[in-house]
Amino acid sequence: MELARLAGFIKFFRKMGLGMSLKLHLKPHEKCIVGGAAIQNGDKSASFIIANHTTILREKHILTEEMANTLAKQIYFVVQLIYIDGGIDQSKEKHGAFFSLIKEFVKYYPREEVLELVANIGNDLLEGNCYTALKRSEDLIKTESSYANVE
Repeated sequence: MELARLAGFIKFFRKMGLGMSLKLHLKPHEKCIVGGAAIQNGDKSASFIIANHTTILREKHILTEEMANTLAKQIYFVVQLIYIDGGIDQSKEKHGAFFSLIKEFVKYYPREEVLELVANIGNDLLEGNCYTALKRSEDLIKTESSYANVE
């Protein structure tokens, strides 16, 4: 009976134009952030359906402030916070940190590919594509790491 009610709920959201649902599977003790709320699974695998648009970050994509020990990771951390907040308009207090980190990163790595990647991250944020900006920030971490291995 519960599944039938859930299916009806999902159909209602789709009918209202609120988009596709997402089924999220969590391993035992896995953590994630959904809509700004930190969630930790219990002892068994679990799955649930998210029926509306919200921010979701799995544990493997969450970077804590303590883990942000390089410039690129600090940029990722700030972009992550902007994403969790719901976008650039809801996170104005993080703009200064983002731009100062970007400025420092470009100063340290003044390469064309870095400039392009940083510009894309900024454009993604401005256009409301915060998850894409977050994924590009992962690329920035990889780029920084490759330069660190060469230099």
